[in-house]
Amino acid sequence: MRFRFLASASIATLFLASAAAAQTQPTPPDQPQPAGQDAAPAEDDAAEIVVTGIRASLQSAANIKRGAGSIVDAISAEDMGAFPDQNIAESLQRVTGVQIQRDRGEGRDISIRGLDPKFSRILLNGDGLLSLSPITNINPNGPPQPGRSFDFTTLGSDFVQTLVVSKTSTADLEDGGLAGTVDVRTVKPLSLNRNRFSLTVEGLRNAYAKTVGPHVSGAFVGKFFDDTLGVSIGGDYSKRYLQTQSYQSSGQDSRQENQLKAAGAPDLFTNTGSVGTGLQRSFVDWNGDGDNLDAYRFNHLVQFQQDEGTRERQTYNLGLQWRASDKLELNFNGIYAKYKTDFYSAGYSFQTHLGADPTVTGNRVVSSHISDIPPFAGDVVANGPSIAAVCTGPNVCSRPSTGQPQAIAGLVDAYQLRGALVDNITKFNQSKADTLQVQGGAIYKFSDAVRLNVQGSYTRAKRDSILNTGMDAFSYKEVLYDQRTDLAGIPSVGYGAGADALNPATYNSGAAFLTGFVVPQKVTQKIASADLTWEDPLPWMPALKIGYKHVDAELNQTNYNLSVGAFSFARLSGDTLVPGAAANGIKSNGINLTNYMTTYGGADFLSRYNGGSQFPTTWVGPDLRALLAKYPLSQLQALQGGSAAAPVPALIQTLPTNTFRIREIVNAFYFRADLSGFDGALTGNIGLRLAHTKSVADGFTGDPATLAQATVSTLRYESGTAAPLQVGRDYWSPLPSLNLRYDLNDRASLRFAASQTVTRPDFGNMVPSNGLPSLVTQTWTIANPNLEPYYSINLDFGGEISFGRESLLSAYAFKKWIRGYYVNAINQQSLTYRDLDGATQTRIFATTQPVNGSDTTTQGIEVAFQQPFSFLPGALGGFGTLLNYTFTDAGTIQTIAGGTDFPLPFVSKHAANAVLYYEKYGLSARAAYVWRSKYTEVAGGVGGDSRGGSYVKSAGYLDLSTKYQITPEVAITLDAVNVLDTAVERVNIYGFGRGYEVNGRTITGGVRLTF
Repeated sequence: MRFRFLASASIATLFLASAAAAQTQPTPPDQPQPAGQDAAPAEDDAAEIVVTGIRASLQSAANIKRGAGSIVDAISAEDMGAFPDQNIAESLQRVTGVQIQRDRGEGRDISIRGLDPKFSRILLNGDGLLSLSPITNINPNGPPQPGRSFDFTTLGSDFVQTLVVSKTSTADLEDGGLAGTVDVRTVKPLSLNRNRFSLTVEGLRNAYAKTVGPHVSGAFVGKFFDDTLGVSIGGDYSKRYLQTQSYQSSGQDSRQENQLKAAGAPDLFTNTGSVGTGLQRSFVDWNGDGDNLDAYRFNHLVQFQQDEGTRERQTYNLGLQWRASDKLELNFNGIYAKYKTDFYSAGYSFQTHLGADPTVTGNRVVSSHISDIPPFAGDVVANGPSIAAVCTGPNVCSRPSTGQPQAIAGLVDAYQLRGALVDNITKFNQSKADTLQVQGGAIYKFSDAVRLNVQGSYTRAKRDSILNTGMDAFSYKEVLYDQRTDLAGIPSVGYGAGADALNPATYNSGAAFLTGFVVPQKVTQKIASADLTWEDPLPWMPALKIGYKHVDAELNQTNYNLSVGAFSFARLSGDTLVPGAAANGIKSNGINLTNYMTTYGGADFLSRYNGGSQFPTTWVGPDLRALLAKYPLSQLQALQGGSAAAPVPALIQTLPTNTFRIREIVNAFYFRADLSGFDGALTGNIGLRLAHTKSVADGFTGDPATLAQATVSTLRYESGTAAPLQVGRDYWSPLPSLNLRYDLNDRASLRFAASQTVTRPDFGNMVPSNGLPSLVTQTWTIANPNLEPYYSINLDFGGEISFGRESLLSAYAFKKWIRGYYVNAINQQSLTYRDLDGATQTRIFATTQPVNGSDTTTQGIEVAFQQPFSFLPGALGGFGTLLNYTFTDAGTIQTIAGGTDFPLPFVSKHAANAVLYYEKYGLSARAAYVWRSKYTEVAGGVGGDSRGGSYVKSAGYLDLSTKYQITPEVAITLDAVNVLDTAVERVNIYGFGRGYEVNGRTITGGVRLTF
């Protein structure tokens, strides 16, 4: 309450004082539109809107902000086909209160006022825009679940005329954006006063990839038949060569010392008493006290990785605008975007607790260092069961002597360990996605006061993972680890004497020689809308709008698994099977990889890192490119596995739990009344949007009644069947909104807004599919297709002051009360299954299911200022600046019902932008620096770190852009993105490093022609 009062009082005082000072200044000739009306140019306004240059772009954006009927920010093109950045998300990060998430150094999606990207609704000319981004994380273990955030890497920016970011809602704005809405607006060809053509040819080079890729774009806008028909057509093509260098860790797991497996000991996977394989196993005793009853936190997985590949993007746009008569206008817009990725990843890793060399006996710990202070009070062991402890349920283990949960004794921050499992993995991904959206509409004027606007659109987005596969090279080696050399960054790692880590002959495959998946996804969306506007129905009501919008979206996914066994591949290649290592140290038959390895890395690997740690920069790994060149994918897919009596092809459809169909239909009815009073000083709008949502989800759920253990080449896993399941539901969402603006004078105004907004559950959470329970961990994860949507009640207050055409100061305070965040409810459930001997076993499993249950708040202040320095003499008058700052004070959420509170994901407490530009004498230059403070990327557990989460450290990015106009028609361009080669650094909640990533700077240069 104190924050809200101080923020509102400060903003009101600022604007009242500034308004008084502004009384004596002359009125600018470009007055804004009435506040009750949207700021976009009217459809029948044929005035010149062509913007050229940075200052004209800022002026256009300021006019939109001043004249809007709600609180908005905008970005306009500097010229036709020349948006400020090649990536739309990277342009949006210049907007106050907008931050971006990056993928391989390029802006991927946005957060408005710090909230999760799924809370931002993206529109194209007023209709919802969908995308299915290619899979670029090179994860061969399974596909990502589809969400509602939009991937901006799939679209070029040269077809964009204006981006309008609505931070408060109006009743006629499409719902779904709890945090805000971005409307991507293309050019209206009849708005220009002459025909224009532009062509840009550039080259792009990443500092790490060191290969130049092309960027070509062209656009034409013209008017014909006495300026009644307008045509805009454009295309954009780019191919970027990228390289990412990174370190990743699992965080700090909490685990009990383990005596992995001894001859005749109970089976670790099930704790059922089944006889083991008879292998003699070593044990881990971190403190050397002779038992394995102590529990510690330690980093169980260390991985270094280098990814390289290409992103190829094509975007085409066609727009038509026909003024058929004084009463009728027809328009059409179509956009097609095609996006293809090709990434190759190679890395080396070792694991502390999984697997061990069966030839090593006794304590594997040569030396260790344990910090004296546990990471936090009350920390207890999170993983089990252990055969050396009493386990009363999954993950509920205790010392036999005390019967109490095992407390964490400290952090193992350095060790030398014998017989550790080393996994040098190579991954390869080819993926493509495309999006098609066509729109058509008509505006009919019944009279000067009444008009009807109808619009329809169709969107189809597809994603095909052509190939997403990985190949492991396993070995056992003595490893060294020391986190003390850089606690918040990269640890020092290495190998013991005689490890021979660069010898390919010391690496074998597992029983699974090659694994991966193919995931076709398709989403379609059909939209139809109509609204009727009546101007001046009442003296105090400038306009009344009533309307209806129908949105019908459908998502389909099929999942195929690729698994090429070593036995099957050996029959093709002629290799001999040898005993190998699997991820859990179980004996398996693999292939020696001497003939399938190559060298990766080099002296430049992570050379950007300047911390105190040392680590190998060169390693050997599977040569997946050469393998696939020799044995094409089609040949590998046709390999027969299983047994001779029941052969199974390598490419098989998985258990159907990743195959589903979701259909969601939204029918929204709304009215909006524009308001005016006090001789026009008070304007605004009030309205109500009533949205009815109906969804039907079809999927498959694993049947626990059919659960059984099975073996393939001595690898153990769960088997069972899946049954079809359909879940349907519907609900109403009332979404009221109020926006008010009070003009203190011609230059200063105050604004107030109140609304309720909604974001529906992610598509991935709506899937009625459950996998089989895990016999390894005795857990079962269950989906919840009956999740309620998120709702937020929003208040905004602030104002704007204009000092001239391009000058603007704005400040706003905001508050959101958000309800419906998902938490995982964990319950105990008794399940019966058959063990390897065919005997019936009954055990307690921990079931995890998401439910609505965590509410939170977010509040903050936004301040923005833009000012040209045209009052300075001579050449100095070409300078100008754009500054903004956002402070966000966010609440917390729980990820487990009744568990630990975590900071709200994606929220940076502080975010700032500083732009210095120069435009004069044919030179247009801009230096833009964006900075944001530390934020939560993942709340709760990541990997084995049950509480640590993932937090991205504070970072700043500097971009440069220059253009020199040689003649009115010819200009040369030179841009640089990520000039500082800023590293993405991740830590867990305790401040220990869990990730470091660099992507290099990208330089773009070329020529631009405009006629």
